[in-house]
Amino acid sequence: DYAGPVLFVGEAAAQMVAQTLTDTVRLPRKPVAPPGGNVPEARVIDSVWASRVGSKVVPEWMSLIDDPLQAQAGKQELVGHYEVDDEGVPAQRVSLVEKGVLKTFLFSREPVRKFANSNGHGRLPGGFGNATPVIGNLFVQTTGGISDTQLKARLLEKVKAAGLSYGMIVRKLDFPSTANFEELESLARQAQKSGFARTLNAPILAYKVYPDGREELVRGLRFREFSAKDLRDIAGAGDAPYVFNYVNNGSSFNLAGVGSDATTSSVICPSLLFDNVELAKAENEAGRPPIVPSPTLVAQ
Repeated sequence: DYAGPVLFVGEAAAQMVAQTLTDTVRLPRKPVAPPGGNVPEARVIDSVWASRVGSKVVPEWMSLIDDPLQAQAGKQELVGHYEVDDEGVPAQRVSLVEKGVLKTFLFSREPVRKFANSNGHGRLPGGFGNATPVIGNLFVQTTGGISDTQLKARLLEKVKAAGLSYGMIVRKLDFPSTANFEELESLARQAQKSGFARTLNAPILAYKVYPDGREELVRGLRFREFSAKDLRDIAGAGDAPYVFNYVNNGSSFNLAGVGSDATTSSVICPSLLFDNVELAKAENEAGRPPIVPSPTLVAQ
């Protein structure tokens, strides 16, 4: 098991933000029962930021903006670009978090208490005949960013200060998730045993990084509890945003091939360093790596 500083580099940082904020930046409306009646339990996932409007949710040097009107970031196309959402509402630029403070959420035409208007993000079918708000182009903007090399050095400083023998670098997550049913069951059991509800998809490329800078690939790791609340523990950011384009079915795990409806989203995010993230060994032992290389790779 590991508990300590973790550096999410490039793609992994964008994947982590995409998964963490999928159901955090939208505010679903809960069904209301008529007098004396009951409404069947609705599986509506509340945002962990639901009661945090006007409060600090990320460091003050960070802002979150969803702007589906932008077609490119630099020279790279953004698949989250659109001009009108599925309900016919023109797309809008939405400043979700300004200098660390939560200002609003993404909305469809479905009215929610204290928020009566759509901001053009109803892009997937939702419950009760309403559209579900979905990320378009989510920009993670930071000030004072440094290079990934400097972030790695800062990670090692934190490792030394904490008295640890190594730190962790994550370069890629399994997002959108390709987990099978058995893996999901295993993840659910681990969550139930530990008493947490939210976590991240498994890391595909995770490395121990030692004080001399040497990196060692680690297999069979799983994140413990992780949600948007942990974004307050970001200790540093890179200076080179990574563009992550993906197919979005509106769920936090974003299981590949699941669901009859999907849309496209983009997250533009630099590398992110966290003060403390917990990881643990997977409940099931990972499969053995290949004994011989792929014939296709050998032929190349």
